Amino acid sequence: MLDPWDSASAGWFAAAGLLSEPDRTARLAEVNERVGRRNTDLLERCDGVLAVLDGVDVDSGTAAEIGYARARGKPVVGLRTDLRPGGENPATPVNLQVAHFIFASGGRVCTDVAGAVSLVRELARTAGGD
Repeated sequence: MLDPWDSASAGWFAAAGLLSEPDRTARLAEVNERVGRRNTDLLERCDGVLAVLDGVDVDSGTAAEIGYARARGKPVVGLRTDLRPGGENPATPVNLQVAHFIFASGGRVCTDVAGAVSLVRELARTAGGD
């Protein structure tokens, strides 16, 4: 499993936060670039994406990752355990464009963790991953 927010990323932000201005802002800009580049590299290497879709609206970073993964031909599975409506109408569980990318990748939106994990593994295997 590849996680863009593992302890290394957290450590980079924590170390930058200890600095005084203007060094802190300059270092944070470097960390932002490093984390963004690392996340892109992880998306390139992955066999599939499991995206957490909880909240009133899908997190903008998660939405970007979903779109990027779909454009790169990666299967995407959404996990939505939030009971609140999240789409524009009853036919879509989340933002319709986000849902489109998930469905077009061969994935779907699941409501339980085990089912979502199982599906992303299955799709990754059939897409040529391990």
